[in-house]
Amino acid sequence: MKRFSLAAALWMTTALTPSPARAAEVIAFAQGFATFVGAGTIGSTIAATVGGGFAAGFATAQFLTASFVGRILVSVGLSLIATALMRPSQPPPQEMMVNYAQPIVYAMTVYGRMRTGGPLGFTGFASGDDAVMGEGGAKRHYSPVLAMHQIEGVVEHWLADKLVEVDLDGIVTTEPFEGDHYRIRRFLGGPAQTADVELMAQFPEITADHNFKGLGGAHIWCKRPADDRISEVLDGGRQAAWAPVIDGKLIYDPRTDAVAHSRNAALIIADWLVNTWGQDVDWDEVAVEADACDLPITIRGGATRPCWQIDTVLSDDQDFETQRGILAACCDAWFYERPEGGVGFRVGRWIEPDITLTDRDFWTLEKTTGQSGSGAINLLSVKYTEPNNQWKESPTADVVFDPEGDDDREDPAIYGITEHNQAWRMARRLMAVKRPPSTWRGTIGLIGHWLTKRRFWRIEHSVLGSVYVELQRLERHENGMAYDFEAYEVAPGDFDPEVGDIEPERPVYKVVASDDAVPELKGFTGKAISDSVLVFSWTDSGDGSLTERIRIREDGDPDWTFVDVPSGQPNMPIPGLLTGTSYEAQAVHRTATGRQSATWQPVTPLVLIPAAGTTPPGALSGFAATDVGADALVSWTSPAGAEYFATRIYRGPTTTFADAELVHTEYGPASTADSWTDAAPGVGTYRYWAEAINQSGIPGSRSGPETVTI
Repeated sequence: MKRFSLAAALWMTTALTPSPARAAEVIAFAQGFATFVGAGTIGSTIAATVGGGFAAGFATAQFLTASFVGRILVSVGLSLIATALMRPSQPPPQEMMVNYAQPIVYAMTVYGRMRTGGPLGFTGFASGDDAVMGEGGAKRHYSPVLAMHQIEGVVEHWLADKLVEVDLDGIVTTEPFEGDHYRIRRFLGGPAQTADVELMAQFPEITADHNFKGLGGAHIWCKRPADDRISEVLDGGRQAAWAPVIDGKLIYDPRTDAVAHSRNAALIIADWLVNTWGQDVDWDEVAVEADACDLPITIRGGATRPCWQIDTVLSDDQDFETQRGILAACCDAWFYERPEGGVGFRVGRWIEPDITLTDRDFWTLEKTTGQSGSGAINLLSVKYTEPNNQWKESPTADVVFDPEGDDDREDPAIYGITEHNQAWRMARRLMAVKRPPSTWRGTIGLIGHWLTKRRFWRIEHSVLGSVYVELQRLERHENGMAYDFEAYEVAPGDFDPEVGDIEPERPVYKVVASDDAVPELKGFTGKAISDSVLVFSWTDSGDGSLTERIRIREDGDPDWTFVDVPSGQPNMPIPGLLTGTSYEAQAVHRTATGRQSATWQPVTPLVLIPAAGTTPPGALSGFAATDVGADALVSWTSPAGAEYFATRIYRGPTTTFADAELVHTEYGPASTADSWTDAAPGVGTYRYWAEAINQSGIPGSRSGPETVTI
């Protein structure tokens, strides 16, 4: 069978999306893997048949679309984009932090720095030692693909919405995934990328050709955990989703004539226009806009940052208008059709007009002051992506137009912004285009050809007055002899990026202690009722939603046997044990979803021996507890008689025995003075009890409490 690289196979098994013609590299990518390694070879890989073909070229249509019959839109400002922002066009970032398998998925382009998940390029289950580390066990192997292009690198690893650390071998070392349960091997999609050694070792169908070249993601294995750790290590019974923070696409910078990773808004928009939509740009103009984006500004608190950055994920199922709105809203971008061909843009900043329009330039002119009706919002807050909130959605403070007016608000989402200052500046700009001091509409003649690429005009009219305006839309008549326009009154200060002195505080996120922890099991005890049966009991939790799990093993055996107690049962006999053999036992509470108490109780396991004898031993004598520096010394004399086997010692914070816990079991002969030191229990007052037990764990009379203050 002929072999292909996995990246090539992903492209070849996909269909074009139902969107306008685009550059050839940006197409929907699907599973593809099972199709080219052989149907049914790996049953758990993603499998589907996708129709359609690969378009080698793309249409070179008008940059902007027809807006009205007989008119072509050639300049676009923030007002049009502001309206589009209120329609869902991009999912909240938290909805993208998953790994999924489905018949068709769309190619994702990651710009800047973003936390995201992605589809599974491969998944399979195998048992065997890790080819590099030798780590054994049954493992789920899965390969999330985050980007359809080469990426710069992984900044932070997140598993199941938890920030984790990995060692040099890729082993996750952060609780609760520690203990060699996960290994992450990232791939960046570079031209020298090779197939994963571990996948080739575990799956014979995978060869060196399956190198994921041109894609960014990771190969991960998740080792099957022990039964008592399933709820901790797995996420809802499945392997944990990998949704890291990554530095995305490498893009061209005309200022350095180099390709590298950048969060610069202008460079990202230029890359998107050229490499996604096949448009021409003026790279000298792009360099000017890039410098404007890199301008350092001061944010609240005195720190500095670049003026305009973009951190976002674009999907192949989004059309041109949607993607333009996402990018433009991040940096107050203004687009125009270049008269010489191609696309131009300006990022948000004031540019002094070099043309003034007077009465003779207008065929018609209308000025509207104020605004009313459904569009007259009074409050506006931008929803953006906040790194301090696990890279999830967060709102800015409100921008208020009229504190005394009725509350009519909008909350547009601009998830490509990851800094509060930038989001709040965009909230101010959006409010400005929603409530401009005046709106100017009219028709001009051939001078419109020279105004196509000018964002700001100065109007001096003998009747309507003098004003600066920002062009919101310019539409060319089909005959090319006239242009219709709409512009909003502005002032140079409206575009001042230095707002750190009035920027409100960003949201503060604190870790709130969870109140849904499974309570610790109390009062766990046991006794022998025959030479092969132990029976265990515990204090009723009072919560009918909880059940109990007991673990038991022969003393010295490294492996536990787990016994689940049926719901509502107050005790649990365990038969089939060996007569005269010592057993250790502990227990926890469990929920219906498998979550359990944090600690097996008692911390020091019970030790019991199945035996036919049920006679308890006599009482201890001379029981005492005294402080010895930072320690507590507990002493006693064991009772006479063959029934004596050991002494259990309990410690508690009060004089109520129900509050105490078993802290030690001391084995020794009968009729013998004995003692145990409780090393450094900590500053405080403690009460101690003790009881002799027989080989079946049946206690005699309890001694205590004795009080010790450390």
